[in-house]
Amino acid sequence: MKNKNKIQYIYVSLASLLLELIIVPIRGINLELSGLIAFVAYSLFIYFCCKFFRKLNPHLVLGFTFLAWCLLNLPPRLFYWQDSLITLWEVLMHVLGMLTGYLLWVNKKIWKFVTLLVATIVCVVYATNYIIWLDYLNFGKVDSAGEQVLEEDFCLRDLNGSELSLNDFKDKYLVLDFWSSTCGSCINSFPEVQSFSEEFSNNQRVSFYSVFCVSARKCETRQTGFDIIQKRGFSFPLLFSEDESYKKFGVSRFPTVVIFSPDNKIIFRGRLETAIKFINKNITRNP
Repeated sequence: MKNKNKIQYIYVSLASLLLELIIVPIRGINLELSGLIAFVAYSLFIYFCCKFFRKLNPHLVLGFTFLAWCLLNLPPRLFYWQDSLITLWEVLMHVLGMLTGYLLWVNKKIWKFVTLLVATIVCVVYATNYIIWLDYLNFGKVDSAGEQVLEEDFCLRDLNGSELSLNDFKDKYLVLDFWSSTCGSCINSFPEVQSFSEEFSNNQRVSFYSVFCVSARKCETRQTGFDIIQKRGFSFPLLFSEDESYKKFGVSRFPTVVIFSPDNKIIFRGRLETAIKFINKNITRNP
């Protein structure tokens, strides 16, 4: 390998490191968008590197780009594998983008078209199904029968401190929307929560409550959650989860909606939008 070529391979590696550093912050904004941007960016990067550095071996351009990418991505994934699963498919889009750019350069016209067609399909599948992966990681799933039984009865409180349990909602579907004070997306969803609450306020088969998860570590009280919704002009019914009792419901992130059947089994756990569809399909249409 000539010295000039060695320097050019170093340039490729450094440029790919810079590209990755530019893309990474987008993950904090939108994972789906980040994956799509990375796919396009790496495709163009590999293709134009091969075009501008024609004396370089395309295989090595791909290899050096991938190695530079690994330097930034592999260490945190090896040490924090479980936490990094949420971005698993997003980072695969990085690698697929590199491979796409390489194939666009080395293949002839007909295969370039095939590569672009496959790349388009990959992007569409990724964009339309990534939320399924996020839901699986964030909310898990109930057992194969479509139901999950709590090992013990839950205890939530109203503003005055009075306790409520599943037995207080017998013969009705109970919908609980869990949220916290530090969850921006929870607060942003309040208009949808209010609309949902009003829609089912007179429904004899469904009871809906928003559940504020009180954080003792942040010196919060039940009044904290009540003040948050009142100051924003909302009036949906509110209960409170104290001492991290929300974990009994399988809630690990916010917001999370949990639905109980009339026989006190969890039949749904997920996002509010999905919960509304679930109720319309399985409850309101099946009296």
